[in-house]
Formats: sequence, C-alpha cells, structure tokens
Amino acid sequence: MKKEVSFYHLTSTPVEKALPHLVFKIYNTNVRCLIVCKDDQQMREINDVLWSFSTKKFIPHGSTEEDNKSIQPVLVSTSIDELSNNPEVVVILNNQNINSNTNFKNHIYMVYGNKDDSNVSQFYNLYQSYTSKDYNTKLWTLDKAGKWVNADSRKMLD
Repeated sequence: MKKEVSFYHLTSTPVEKALPHLVFKIYNTNVRCLIVCKDDQQMREINDVLWSFSTKKFIPHGSTEEDNKSIQPVLVSTSIDELSNNPEVVVILNNQNINSNTNFKNHIYMVYGNKDDSNVSQFYNLYQSYTSKDYNTKLWTLDKAGKWVNADSRKMLD
C-alpha cells in the first residue's frame, strides 16, 4: 500500500490560521499526530494557536517543552524524530524530507508564500521528489472561499 503524502500550499491564509482546522480533522479520526515546526518560536506559536483557534472546537495537545508527551494525541515539536506519542500522521512545516521514515502512515507538508519564496520552491521540489517515487501524492491550495482544491503543480510553478 502506498503512503499518502499531501502538500498544502497557502498563498493568502497563513499557516497559523489553516493548520488548526486540518489538525482538528486529524484529531477527530482518532489518529495521533506530530507537528514539526521550523524552530522553537514557531513551535510555541503553533502551541498557543491550537489552544485558542476556536471557542467551539478543542484539540488536546502538548509540545516537547512539556511533560506527558506520550499521552498527547497531538504533539508539537521541532524534531521529526520526536515519536513519544506514537504518531501515525506527521504535519511538516519546515520542508524536511522524511521519505525514509517508515513510522508515519501519512505525511503532510504545509507552506505559506508565493512561488518566488525559497521555502515555496523547496516545497515544490519535495513534491516533485515524492511524485517521482512510489507515493500517493496530492497537492492542495486554499481558494478565496476558504475551500481546499486539488491543484496541478505545473500550473502553480508557471
């Protein structure tokens, strides 16, 4: 069975706004999740956002700076190797290539920016790398109405 690798390119909505909704969907499937941030500052920001993104929705989670990491359904970290909560899904915010890691059933990459940003270029290079291997890849963009639409990478890069 092919592993799922999804790529979410955000151009008008920052990661801090879009990520909680995606993580909430993952949490509601009773699947444990690891969120890999680019640095400690982003980790703290994401941790705070997950606590406060909605008054009607709740995502129990913790970060690697806290105790009880192993019981967290969602764990926020800066390391792809932080597996103490036994995650099945990893959400990567730092474009780290993890195709050799077999611990995850689903890989999700998320990036914010336009096609001229170096981190977006790296994001699309990763997408191309995964599509050339034996992975089930999907590329998503957020439209102006706030809905995820399946995107064709060739159009995004032109």
